[in-house]
This record gives sequence, structure tokens and C-alpha cells, in this order.
Amino acid sequence: MSCNWIIVACIACLGTASISVRADNSHTPQVVNHIPGEMPEYTIAREYQKHRTRYPYIEPINPDMATAVQCQENITYRSVTDRSLALDVCFPDAPISSITVVLVHGGGWRSGHRSHLKLLAKRLAEAGFVAATVDYRTSRVALYPAGMKDLEYAMHWLKNKLRAWQVPHGQFALLGASSGAHMASLLGARLGTADKQLPVVAVINLDGIVETISAHVRKHEDRPGKVSYLALWLGGRYVEAPALWREVSPLHALGEDPPATLFINSSAPRFHAGRDRYLKHLEERQKLSRVVEIPDTPHTFWLFEPWFSKVVTETTQFLRRVDARHSADSGAVVARSQANLDLSRVLTFSDAQNHDEWRSYFERSAVLVLRDSEALRSEPKTVPMPALVRRRAPYDMSRIYSPEALDSLLSFQTPSGGWGKNTEFLTQARLPGQDWSLEMDYAPTFDNGATTSELRLLLNAWDVRDQQMAASIKRALDLILVAQMPSGGWPQSYPLRGGYHNMHTYNDGVTASILHLLMDIQDHPEGFQLEPEWQKRIENSVLAGLISIVNDQVWLDEQTGAWGQQHDPIDHSLTGARSYELPVLATAETAGLVSVLQRRSNVYPKIKPAIAGAIAWLRMHRLSGVRWLRPLSSGSGLLADDGAAGLWPRFIDPVSQTAVFADRDGIRRTSVTQLSVERQQGYGWYTTVPAALFNVTGP
Repeated sequence: MSCNWIIVACIACLGTASISVRADNSHTPQVVNHIPGEMPEYTIAREYQKHRTRYPYIEPINPDMATAVQCQENITYRSVTDRSLALDVCFPDAPISSITVVLVHGGGWRSGHRSHLKLLAKRLAEAGFVAATVDYRTSRVALYPAGMKDLEYAMHWLKNKLRAWQVPHGQFALLGASSGAHMASLLGARLGTADKQLPVVAVINLDGIVETISAHVRKHEDRPGKVSYLALWLGGRYVEAPALWREVSPLHALGEDPPATLFINSSAPRFHAGRDRYLKHLEERQKLSRVVEIPDTPHTFWLFEPWFSKVVTETTQFLRRVDARHSADSGAVVARSQANLDLSRVLTFSDAQNHDEWRSYFERSAVLVLRDSEALRSEPKTVPMPALVRRRAPYDMSRIYSPEALDSLLSFQTPSGGWGKNTEFLTQARLPGQDWSLEMDYAPTFDNGATTSELRLLLNAWDVRDQQMAASIKRALDLILVAQMPSGGWPQSYPLRGGYHNMHTYNDGVTASILHLLMDIQDHPEGFQLEPEWQKRIENSVLAGLISIVNDQVWLDEQTGAWGQQHDPIDHSLTGARSYELPVLATAETAGLVSVLQRRSNVYPKIKPAIAGAIAWLRMHRLSGVRWLRPLSSGSGLLADDGAAGLWPRFIDPVSQTAVFADRDGIRRTSVTQLSVERQQGYGWYTTVPAALFNVTGP
């Protein structure tokens, strides 16, 4: 890439240090070799002196410790200008994998040495992996993208050299620490598993940030009087080079085929920046992921025992799981291919509903995708762009919102007609070039009540004289109606996004929210002031949706039946979603669908039996006298409580009829306590949702 940024100031007269840049085509970026107030050279000895008082029990690792594996050290892999770049390669005695691990040291993009990770490379070689620690140019030598290019060059060099040495090699894994973890994550995101030259199947991130542009990150990097090491690497702070900062954000570089990722973190929130959104991207594409947080550790925990051994164990176990996933006979690969809906698959089914309807359905989706992307691309970009804010609470439908708030809401409606999720739309108007929501992968979507809740709010506030609002309402309602599949169900998002998003989605009440909204319009047409043709479209949509739900129900015997979170639109089978959301039955979603069917129990003969079967199934799995507790940082558990109204496991196996739990590795467990603390805390494995249904239908 080309860059026209030049450092023009290094101010230390007030006891602070800062850098600034300006655009100037007559200059090239300049390296700052030293800046007042910056940290000394990053070494293991220095880190030990810094942390030994607080952690008197720690022992620094010895990179030169003798091990059973053979390493070739100080091999020059590249010469640039006046320096040579070297790497160390450690070889297993008996390779168990064709994955080659490249280790990237930390040091604030500015210092550090490859030897810091040499003992870890040896341990990985003992576990059966080829492992190499690599030099790269830091910001004291060259600005971005020099160091990134060095890493990529090293991977090409290793690939060719291992072939010449007749050492097994097929894919790469990248392991980085701190700033090296950021670089490893960025390179892994850019290359992905689909890269034919340098496929990266895994990233191991040791306490490195995976996004660079949020207010959370910039709060640290923009502190007055403090050195910004990211700015020293890039040649300017965010306000001066926002496009460059976004370019080096791993989160924003993720593609459709990202590598599996293991995060091993300290408990410091600063180093978790971007992690949750990064994980969600992987989950949506059914990629293996895992989070290990080690409480009460310094940032550089991997340099000390007792934590170094845990890093070795977690890393080797994760790489073995990745290796298994990429085996030709991996069951996970088969499951992913089954949980997919595209036009070619639809047309292979002779009993699929009207093929022309399906063709039109996919074509409409493609048109809407193009409409949204072209609109965003054509807008001038606001600089600097303020950050969007996460919405913390549902809309209050009983409240009358101000015209300014409603105008802000309308400004975030996509040209395709919907809204993204989890974003505060009422307090800030969208600026030119700004994303449609915090999560661009979900704009527009029906997930988490998105689009349906915005449409309800507008319908509640609708003044028939307001032509702009009327047009917005009809555009959103039209999106909901055209998003309905020829099979009668709704995907999680429309336009379509691929993978499990394209299934009939009952998760988080997607289909239930849509049908409740449409039935409310049916029941109170005078309040919505829609023309007769809209009423007819809604009537047809509701009936098709109800029939689709009935067709998806899984019958366990003649008396009991239920639904999963998602079902295949073609054969109605249960499908999985994220790695810990297996193709099983779901209690909360079943209860939500019963509440929908009860409103129209007489319009289709099979609805009443479907309701009775679902209620019988939910009654069978009700837990009495217990509630689920999730104490912070200490897992979770069931606690006896005679006053509890009722509790249900979220997932039930359709064959054994027992509760099912899974971690990010996709492995089925029988107890919630067998999961990592992160997954116990971060997901609702038990639910009280069906309790409201039983209050209506009886005990």
C-alpha cells in the first residue's frame, strides 16, 4: 500500500510526548527511533522485575532450556536494506500434524525478540508441530506494513524450505503475544483458510487486541501525555489517519472463511478489545473458537510459570482440534455442508416448491445486497467518524418519542428497508458514510428483534400526514414480506447472508416476532391505516408462516413434539447454528411458537394437535424447585428453591430426551458445569420462558 503520512512533530518540552502527521506527497513516512517517555526495551528480565513484587511466586521461563526436540537457529530468511531477518525452527521427532506454527513476539510493535517465544516453540514441537519464531521489522526500524510483509515473506520461505527438507507441511497456524497477537490475528484474517498459497487454519491470540478503531481502544491510545505505540507503528494517531487504523483492525479484515481462533487472555478488559465481535463472526461461520481467561495475571503472563504451562496445554489441545476439523472425514465438515441453503441445492430437490419462486427469492436478495452496498459506497465519508453506541434496553412502546428521535431512527433504515441490531438509533442521526449499525454483518436483520421492533415503534407513532414515515413503514413491511421463503419460513436476516442464517429461524424469537407483528396488524387494521392490498399480503403471509411452523415440528411420538432453534427449509430437519448451538430441540423457541399458534388455532387443522404436542413435551422437561445461578467468574449451577416458578434446560437431545450443552469447540456435554467459565457465563443454558405459557395453559 502507499502512504503519504509524514511525522512532523515530536514534542517533549512539556514533559509529554506526541506525534502528528500531515498529508504531503513530497515526503514519505519517517521512523521515530526514540521518543521521550517510551518504555525501555521489552525483555523477559525487565518484565520479571516489574511483576515480581505483586506476584512473588512467579518464575520467568528460560528460552534456552534444553528439550528433546531439535531446533535450527539464527537462519536468515530475508535481507532488507541494511539488516538481516532471522528465524528459529523447531522440529518434532514424530510429526502428528501438517500444521506449521509461526510465532510472533510482542513488544508494542516496537521492540521485543523472537527468542521470547522460543521455549513455547520447543514445547509445540514436542507435541508434534513444526514451530518457528520469526524476526520482523519493528517501528524503530520501519513503519507498517513492513513488519506484516516480513511475516508473510517468512511464511512463503518456510513453506518452500520445509518442502525441500521433506518435512510435512499443509497449513499454517499463527501464534502471537500482545502486539504480536494483533499482527498474527490481522494476517490470519487477511489470508484466511481459503488462501491457496498460505492457508491459515488457526490463530492463537495471547492477550492481543483484535480491533483498533473503537472508542475503547482509542481511549488508551489517545491519552494525553502518553506514547501511542500503535501510532508510532502507523505513523500517526487515529484522528490523523483513520483509514489506516481501520486497515490494521483484524476484526474489520475478517472474511467469509476465517481461521479458527483461540484467545488466551489476562482479565484486563483493555486487551479484550474487539474479541466478542470477532468471536461472533467466527460463530456465524461455524468456525472453531475458544476463550481462556486467566484471572489475576500480568499482561505478559506467557513469560512466567505457573501460566506458561497452561498456555502450552491450551494451545496444543486447540491445534489438535483444528487438525481434526480439517481431516477429510471430519464429521464437523459434513454438518456444515448440510446446514446450507443456496439456489443450487434448492433446485436439486424435485419436491421443492415452485423453482421459479425460489429463483426470484434469491434474485431479490442479490438486488437488495447491491442496493445497500452501493448506497454506502456512494456516500461521502464523514471524518472523523463518531462511534456508534450499543443499545442497552428494548424500545418503550408506551412512550411517545420526539420527532428528532424518530428522524434519527429513520436515518439508519437501510435502502433495503430494515435495521441492524443492538445499536442505539434514537439519540444520534446517521452521518454520511457511517455504517448502518454496530454489526454490519447484521444490517438489516430480524435477529434480536431488529426491524420488527423498529417497525412497531414507527407504527405506534404514525401520523398519516407524515409521508416520510409512511414510506419508511411500507418499505420495512415490504422487506418482512419479501423475506418470507417460498417454504413459508423466515431466515435470520434478509438479504440472505449464507450459512445457518438462511435456515428457518426460530432462535431468539425471529419468526415469532414477525408473526406476532403481522397478526397485530390483522387484528387492529384501523390502527395501522394500511391499504387493502397490504392486508391481503399479510393474510397470505401469516397463513403460510403458520403452516411452515407446523411442518417443521419434530414429533417424538404420537403425543409429544417440539422445535429446534433452526430448521432446514427443504426437508424440515433440525440444523445447528453457532458451534455451541447443536441441531437439537429448544424449549424457549418451542414455547414461543406455541404462543404464535394459539392466536390462530382454528385457521389450519394441524395447529391444535401441534400446540397440544408441544405443551406435553414442555411439561415433560420442566424442572421444579430449582433455579440457575451464574456467580461472576465462578461458573454456574442449579440451586434448590421451592419458590421457583419453573426452569427448563435450553436444549434437549431429540433421541435421548436429555439436556445438551456444548462449548465453543462444538463438543457435546451432559452438564453445564463441564463448560468453560466463559461459556457458562455468556450463554443462557437454562430458561424460564415457557413458564408464562404454563401460567396460561395450566400446570
